[in-house]
Amino acid sequence: MKVKLTLARSGGPSSDVVITADAAATVADVAESLAERDPFRAKVGAVAPGDPTLAVVDAASGARRRTLTRDVPLAEARLGSGATIAVTSAGAPEHKRSATVVTLRVVEGTRCGVDRRACRWFVHGRP
Repeated sequence: MKVKLTLARSGGPSSDVVITADAAATVADVAESLAERDPFRAKVGAVAPGDPTLAVVDAASGARRRTLTRDVPLAEARLGSGATIAVTSAGAPEHKRSATVVTLRVVEGTRCGVDRRACRWFVHGRP
């Protein structure tokens, strides 16, 4: 199986990668190989996460959308070419919403003191 992906790194640049794997290779096999062979991770001395797995992430915000189960064969993981992935720990918590981009604080009026967090897709204004 061959799949073209973008590898997102926390605190580092993204890289386009081509993964060629045997049909029996699991998500864990690929995650461990990426963690061990990532030249950026070696350059900065980053340690690979324990029980590494892959997470599909939002390319724009970096928020994790779906963590893949480690023991699932890569061919059955619903991971298509063009996806953005990250190597993460299998025990890392899922992010249910996009990362907060801005916090709005009401400073006058009846809602004074109220904070509202907005994610990347928040639109302010009238319809």
